[in-house]
Amino acid sequence: MHPYTPKRQCHCLWCLVPLDKQDFSFLIRHDYLCCEHEQFLTSKVKQVSIKDRDINYFFEYEHTMASLFFRYKEHKDIPLCGCIFYPHRKDLKTIIQDRSVVIVPSSVTKTQLRGFHPLQLSLEICGIKSLDILEKIDNSDQKKKGKAQRNLTYFRMKSSYPTLTHEVVLIDDVLTTGNSLMRCWDLLESQGHHVIGCVLAINSSWLM
Repeated sequence: MHPYTPKRQCHCLWCLVPLDKQDFSFLIRHDYLCCEHEQFLTSKVKQVSIKDRDINYFFEYEHTMASLFFRYKEHKDIPLCGCIFYPHRKDLKTIIQDRSVVIVPSSVTKTQLRGFHPLQLSLEICGIKSLDILEKIDNSDQKKKGKAQRNLTYFRMKSSYPTLTHEVVLIDDVLTTGNSLMRCWDLLESQGHHVIGCVLAINSSWLM
């Protein structure tokens, strides 16, 4: 078992309110969240078409979800990784099947400052092996480049990586502008792969 796999808790991992030990509803639901946040994370996978590409998602990205991600990623509240993809691991594994899983990378600088890779960890506790084969070029590398050049070289393949299946599931935690996901999508397609997109949450502007 992964060390951060959610287990029965005394307090909700999200809001820290005490969990009622006499509440036997934990037999049919998660036992690490209060009822309010348990219900918030209850969602079925949905699909939206963006730029003629079908993307699977679970939530609309709004204030509550933004607060969760900020605590997890920027405040390094690592146990919260169990509130990201873990509640939806069955649906996620159905999407993935026997395909290779590639994650949208953060910059090397940001990953080093955090001390962990939030997206990779949130998939790891689901028993999903993700491949960190793309790299994001730090902003400092792009200052002397024009906008068109930055768009073309924002991401690149690492110099060496494992062999991928023809169909690849590209995963990110949040889709806001869509730039990162689409650049990585283009890059993988340029290598001959068929890409399936999946994110946990998506900005409401894409759902109108």
